[in-house]
Amino acid sequence: MTSVTLTSGSSQQPVYPLLPTALATDDMAPVADPPTEQEVDSNDNRQALKTALAHKRNLQTLARQLKQAAQSLAPQASAEAVLRALQETLMDVDPDSALQHQSPQKISLERFITHHGTYIPATREDLFDMADALINHSLSHPLGNLGGGLSWALPLSVEHQRVVRDVVADNTEKLPGLPLFDARRGALGYLLEGNPLSGTELQDPAKALEKLLDTPKAQELGQAIQAKVGGIATDTSANDYVLSAIHLGLDPESIERPGRNTVAGFNLAAESHWGMSPASVISALAKHLSDSGKTSLASADLGARLLLARVAPQYLVKDIPATVVYGSQAWANLCIAVAAIEAQAPGKAMHMDFAEVMRHADSIAPAGEAAQKAALIDWGVVNGFLYAKDDAAYNNAEIEYTREAFNTQHSELSAASKEVGATLPSRKQMALDLLKATFGERDDFEDRVLHINYKSNDPKAPRFSQAYSMLDITQQGLEIDAQSWLVRGARADIDLEAFAQFTRSPSFNIPQAFDTAFTNALDTIKQVKKYSLVSAIDRLPLADRTRLNYGKISFFKENDYRTSLIPFAQDKLFHTSPKILVHSEYQNSHQTYEFDTTTGIISKVDQGRISRPHQYVSDEVNKIEAFHPNRSTHNYDAEEKEPQYPTFNTFQSPRTHYIADALIKALGFDDPAVKRYAAGETPDEARREWVSSTTDALLNLIPLRSAITHLRNGHYKDGAIDLALDIFGFVTAGLGATAKLGKAVTNAGSTLGALARGGKILGVTALNAFNPLSGSVDLAVGAGRLVTDGISASAQGIRKLRGTANGQSLVIASQRYEAAATGVLQVGTQQVEGSAIRQHGKWYAFDSDAMRPYGPALDAFTPTHTLMPPSPTAQHPGRSARDHRFNPLSRPSRPPLSQPPAGLPVEPVRKIDHLPDAEYVSSIRGRPIEGHFTPSRKQATHEKFAQEMRDFYTHMAANGLPPRPEFPNIPAPKKTSDVIADAFRTAPGLVFGESHSSLAAFRTLYDNVDVFVQNKVKKLFVEGLVYDKIMRWKDDGMGRIGLIYRPPNQRPTLGELLKKFEDNGIEIVPLDHFYLTRHNDERHLFGGPIKTPAQAKRRLEEFNYYATRTIEQHAGEDKWVALVGRHHLNTTQNVLGLSELTGATGIAVYGRAGRVNYGVRSADPRPGPSGTLTPADDLTGDLQIFAGEVWPV
Repeated sequence: MTSVTLTSGSSQQPVYPLLPTALATDDMAPVADPPTEQEVDSNDNRQALKTALAHKRNLQTLARQLKQAAQSLAPQASAEAVLRALQETLMDVDPDSALQHQSPQKISLERFITHHGTYIPATREDLFDMADALINHSLSHPLGNLGGGLSWALPLSVEHQRVVRDVVADNTEKLPGLPLFDARRGALGYLLEGNPLSGTELQDPAKALEKLLDTPKAQELGQAIQAKVGGIATDTSANDYVLSAIHLGLDPESIERPGRNTVAGFNLAAESHWGMSPASVISALAKHLSDSGKTSLASADLGARLLLARVAPQYLVKDIPATVVYGSQAWANLCIAVAAIEAQAPGKAMHMDFAEVMRHADSIAPAGEAAQKAALIDWGVVNGFLYAKDDAAYNNAEIEYTREAFNTQHSELSAASKEVGATLPSRKQMALDLLKATFGERDDFEDRVLHINYKSNDPKAPRFSQAYSMLDITQQGLEIDAQSWLVRGARADIDLEAFAQFTRSPSFNIPQAFDTAFTNALDTIKQVKKYSLVSAIDRLPLADRTRLNYGKISFFKENDYRTSLIPFAQDKLFHTSPKILVHSEYQNSHQTYEFDTTTGIISKVDQGRISRPHQYVSDEVNKIEAFHPNRSTHNYDAEEKEPQYPTFNTFQSPRTHYIADALIKALGFDDPAVKRYAAGETPDEARREWVSSTTDALLNLIPLRSAITHLRNGHYKDGAIDLALDIFGFVTAGLGATAKLGKAVTNAGSTLGALARGGKILGVTALNAFNPLSGSVDLAVGAGRLVTDGISASAQGIRKLRGTANGQSLVIASQRYEAAATGVLQVGTQQVEGSAIRQHGKWYAFDSDAMRPYGPALDAFTPTHTLMPPSPTAQHPGRSARDHRFNPLSRPSRPPLSQPPAGLPVEPVRKIDHLPDAEYVSSIRGRPIEGHFTPSRKQATHEKFAQEMRDFYTHMAANGLPPRPEFPNIPAPKKTSDVIADAFRTAPGLVFGESHSSLAAFRTLYDNVDVFVQNKVKKLFVEGLVYDKIMRWKDDGMGRIGLIYRPPNQRPTLGELLKKFEDNGIEIVPLDHFYLTRHNDERHLFGGPIKTPAQAKRRLEEFNYYATRTIEQHAGEDKWVALVGRHHLNTTQNVLGLSELTGATGIAVYGRAGRVNYGVRSADPRPGPSGTLTPADDLTGDLQIFAGEVWPV
């Protein structure tokens, strides 16, 4: 394939000249107009923060009201009912919001949504979807992760960090109140003087900063720093510099000595934190800050949380379970999940609880390799696979060895988690199920009307046996003979012959089937219990793990007995505690641990517990008794051993598994009474005293129900999904109450069991092999870090800064400032690609997510592309899922909802009630009906469209195409207007085929509107246009400019072209559909240029079919014109072309040098119907027009 050389000198493979199916940078909401000069200069940071916070509160209010409106509607409410609810439901507008100045204090939901330029929900499900998206989006804070300039994608340089520190420490800018009497207190202490915070604010760093930044002192400080470093002024810049000063005052050490796990001279990865809760680490950091004088005792916790928000936000996640401690695998999973969320929305995770984090991380792009590798290294050090050293010092073999161990443990715990809700089988239920399967639903299975007829002539002998039911016989597996049995009873209606034959069938094997099922279930329960105990030991602090791993071990059980009045009679056991004591003697010190086998929690207890005397109450006695797993008072496995290594892997340690196995034995799972209980008893068995009196006591030893904790906010999507936390620290998703309606739930298949055994573990996956060249972590820049997001498309091996502009964002930036470009920046010894704008002759870094420049002027920026960087390649994806301006009200901006989390214990709901009986395309007439593309309906809609498309092409092939017009004979070049007029004499319509990177067709159509009017053309059909929700056409790519698209700053634009047609009475009709052909709801699958034959063929098939039906619906008897890409003109890749499908004449338009425009009917060879148009061989069309590059002529 020929290589195309770009202006930058880079080279890439050519793409198919088809309009890309979905434009990854477009939102449904319109892009805001560029600000005026007055707006650019108006940088009131205090008011801007108030407005942003007010907008956040408005979104939260809207979410609540949307849910209220949804709950008031019937499940299948019509679109009219939904719209009426939106019109009638009011919401309060926050007084500080920008909307308040334009609207009354209360407005309808419809008006608020419409104001934001997005779609109006059409179904009850849409209301819930939008509310969920709003709630999720509003978790982000306008201040991000509170790091200010240290958290920019290109953070303040080390030199500028020193300047910021010195402004406060040395008062280089002569600010009142500086320097502080105690310079150690830094900017936080400076701002707290005269501005005290409440106890609630001190616990909430975001709230605290909202108050501190809303002061003249803070703004004066921020502006002074901004002026000192030469930073560009924006409506957030002063706040960012204040935040930078606060962090550098708390953590000046990181300017010169940065470290991934150190902050403010405090080691987050210290051994003293292993096995400790995140809350204890926060407390330790707070104490360190107050002890070192950087904060007061009152503000120490605030200082700690501010620092962690920037460097380790996982510590600030709310409601972290007790099972998630530093160094555990659950902690590593949390770190990775938080990193994934922070990569998309910095600062969001600290406003979420544990379940929300794991659930959200499951639905977004995974964390980058640097974050995954960092979490793996920390886990590996704690668990004995790695020695602590600098991240860059680990070689690939060490990382890979640790990764394999991590995945092995993950696999074992995941398998155990899926069986947490395992229950013992019920012999009675198994027998009932077999009877129902054989004889159908009956209500007499338990009627005891069956008797053995002894046929005895002895008057003293019983004539009949005791009564049996069909269920009794099936449970016991009794084979009967109809001749020896009879049915007695008023309700007796049993076909005895059929039932006797059933008892002799191969399926009549309940006792054997129960034995197998019981053995398998008990093995599963024991395995789950064992892993819960191993995991509990693995989570302990290093000192306790060492005691248990190397010390001399002994076990004790707490039993309750009932004493007997009969001399020498043994006391009778009636209860055993699930809490077992394990005593360790190590290096001449003693420690006793209580293992709560129900909750999986291990606690230290007083030494006297194991030696206390028996306790008597009435006729009961409570004893602490030694337990010997191997029925021996001496066991080598329990003896004290010398440590071999300073750290070790507890999960794989033989001693850990020895302890867990011993505790399993202590619980008495293998007692025969457990099986007898599960089997149940028939009257016949009860008479034989088949069930022992200790059954109830032993059942208490299988505490499975408490292995799952339903989460406080566990119900999502109107109860359709239920979230729960298991004993391994996994968040699982299963069926919620709504999804279970109408389904029978038996004891054997309870909600709990279905949830745990079938539920999907959220936010946790095995780690894939790392790229050896990816590096360990992002580059540290003093106390900040470069934040990169993928590989540059234009430079091999160069990473791309987060927020690098692409597509429309760069175009808008170029209108807002003097210039905008992407290029290469030098940061220390590393090069990165980023975007920048030029203002007052200087380049400044530009964040396309916020559409805002930031930071001091760039010293070394080499622009490579203006307006738009190169298209992404298959090897180097372009914009990430987070790399666009997020509009939470816009459906395309939200994560795809079409696929439920893999592994849910049910088939996804699939609705077809919305589908018309008629052809789908013909029935919707171009309308983008969002309700047809909700998660439960989208697949059915696409399947109907695809099947009808296939039927369409099959019909065309079998029954022939519409008759083609007679083409004018134009052997020599002819005036363009005459060629068009000649073509209209025989054709009902003309299809113009163009290159989407050229303006030749735009200019040809623009110049010949009068010819179209003279020929009574009433419709212009245009590829790349779609209808919006109220049936207005909108550009979805046809007018796009930039590299591989149309040239910038040239005319006519698409808007000018279409306006001229409308001014002359010609209606514009879109030829694309927002969902069916543009796939805007699936940008993760369809975004970017078309590069493969399969992609090209799909686009040709979908568009040509849809466009044909659209033209048939709208053209009628009128003349018409269509503008499409040249690939669609005639048959290509064996896909019938639009001109052939509509019986029109196809005219291909090409650009040429010079001024002259002309048309011909070329006889030159073409690629043919099976071929593909390429830059070197692109001749197509029934006629051809060549337009000069000089325009207007």
